[in-house]
Amino acid sequence: MLLSFLVLLALAVVGVLLHLGRAASPSSTIPAAPAVEPAPLPKVPNDKLVVVLGAPYGEVLDAASRFVAAYPGAHIDLLRIEPGVVAAVFPADISVDWFYFCVNFLDCPLDVTYSSAVKVRGWATLPVVTRDEQAALPEPVMVFVSADDTEYAHVYLATSAGHNYKVSFQGNMVPVQVRESGVETYSPPPFSADELQQFTPESVAAAQL
Repeated sequence: MLLSFLVLLALAVVGVLLHLGRAASPSSTIPAAPAVEPAPLPKVPNDKLVVVLGAPYGEVLDAASRFVAAYPGAHIDLLRIEPGVVAAVFPADISVDWFYFCVNFLDCPLDVTYSSAVKVRGWATLPVVTRDEQAALPEPVMVFVSADDTEYAHVYLATSAGHNYKVSFQGNMVPVQVRESGVETYSPPPFSADELQQFTPESVAAAQL
């Protein structure tokens, strides 16, 4: 009689322990919640384009990723045109000031040294604004850093109408003459929008600085 009672008691204790063990251990039948994918940025039609000539794709990617890290919210896609020719486009658009910064940054990127000489030019349809007054309606412009520039505190703007401006990162835009050292005349972009559509865009992720 006593033996039967002890056996029943032991079975009851084992049952309780098994129940507690199952309750304490994570269930393998409940799948983990899937990771939430970030919503893609809406595409905003624009014609802003930056072309880097002379640098390998990997170096341009490194520079562009550092720009994206320095300016959160900037969305850049790179296009491999051919060896030594990389184009940057902005599918979600980018502000005019940041566009100027991007041209400047890719010309002389922070903590990135190009293995060869590069030429960086940007193109867009932009209004010309001097002293908070619009001097011209939006027109095609070319943006570049002067070859004589050592401070990287401004960019130059050449318009399709034949005007030239020096744009500082404090927001000042002043007319300049082509005869001044380092100033260029406007040249159209080397690729049309239709030609760029032939290349697969590669989105740039922010570098871990």
